[in-house]
Amino acid sequence: MEYSSMSERILRSLESIIKNDLELEDFTIVPTEDNSKNKSPVLYESHHLGLESWCVKYVYQYICTELFKVRKSLAEKKLGYLIGENLNYILMGGLFINPDVNTFWNMKRELVESDKLGYEEEFRFSKLILTRKHKSNEAFAYRRWLLKRILEKMSKNGIPPSIGNLENELAVTSAAADGSQNNYHAWTHRIWCMEHFLPYFPDILAREMHFSEKWINEHVSENTGYHYRQFLINLFKSHRQLVMIPRYFHEVTKRLNLFNDDEPIQLLIFLLGKPPKNKSLEDISKYINIMIVLLYELLAVIENINDMFTEHECLWLHRRYILYNLVQIADEYLGEPNNTAKQGKNASICFNHESQSSYGNAVTNIVNENCEAKQPKIFKSQPNKFQSSNLYCVLTEREKEFITRNCAGSATQMNLARRYEKWLKLIVGFDLT
Repeated sequence: MEYSSMSERILRSLESIIKNDLELEDFTIVPTEDNSKNKSPVLYESHHLGLESWCVKYVYQYICTELFKVRKSLAEKKLGYLIGENLNYILMGGLFINPDVNTFWNMKRELVESDKLGYEEEFRFSKLILTRKHKSNEAFAYRRWLLKRILEKMSKNGIPPSIGNLENELAVTSAAADGSQNNYHAWTHRIWCMEHFLPYFPDILAREMHFSEKWINEHVSENTGYHYRQFLINLFKSHRQLVMIPRYFHEVTKRLNLFNDDEPIQLLIFLLGKPPKNKSLEDISKYINIMIVLLYELLAVIENINDMFTEHECLWLHRRYILYNLVQIADEYLGEPNNTAKQGKNASICFNHESQSSYGNAVTNIVNENCEAKQPKIFKSQPNKFQSSNLYCVLTEREKEFITRNCAGSATQMNLARRYEKWLKLIVGFDLT
């Protein structure tokens, strides 16, 4: 082949730089028309690696020719040891140029299984791929394959996984998500890592909640960030023994104008009443945890973002998720099916607040005002337990105020508010009259 020797020199140069520079930060292909300066097309400076585009077609043709010569022998494990050792530099070049070729990744897997490649160097290489193509699902899948092998080996030997493995993956996914908007491949990889590492490192959930809150504040229009945060909340629901209440609890009580520092269980009793007799103390603590997390999300996170940024539909969809989960948790706690939507706006609301008179706050005032409103007889029906709770009053009043405030904005914001109002009435069954 005409450009074989040149292509091999280029690939060997790339291999040498990758092996010798353990702090290499990224790789890119630099657009150039031709080799007018008659120099190596490999660009390397200050831990940054690049390749001039004029040579890509020649190098890639050489790579494909060489790799497909040995593909069958490698798959059948009939490849000579020396040939296998020298195959990786060609694979690296092929994946730098075109990381979407799954055959090349499979050949790398076969080299790892044959102990010709180490895990650490493969993690570094796939990270470089992701600096050029942030949405490379094949690169993320390869990293998951490597992690799964590591976890299986550690499990067999009774060795717990390292927190370093998880932190590396979180850093890689953060960089990839920063590099490309709505990078679902990166967030899917992060979700996979959390699912597999959380049992070993339960404290990481609190860190990720803080991370995701910061992320959605900085990327308001990206639905991926909200989707990941909802995944974390679902994790918290399924692992309710995880506690991260103090900061959230104080913020919720402040937003509800509850200035006393009572125990979190007092907040739960105030909002939903005394727990049913069939609920154990462990169950009650679980409900407290998730209820406070959801209220914090509704009252603090969403409110703060909405005040700063308007006309972002993702935020309204996230609010729907939070509110619907609040209703579900309340119904579960009260021991009844989620039938709020069946009751709809026709349910009358009546409360007894003598036991809460010590609060003397805005929440109680909201409830008392609602009690004084007379419903026409034709619309009266027996409310369910949730609709007879303080939480229902708090949510309906705050949602009415939220909708009214946003209807005073732009036409787009008003449209979002009206659609949300319709959803609350028809799907959730809130009475917003």
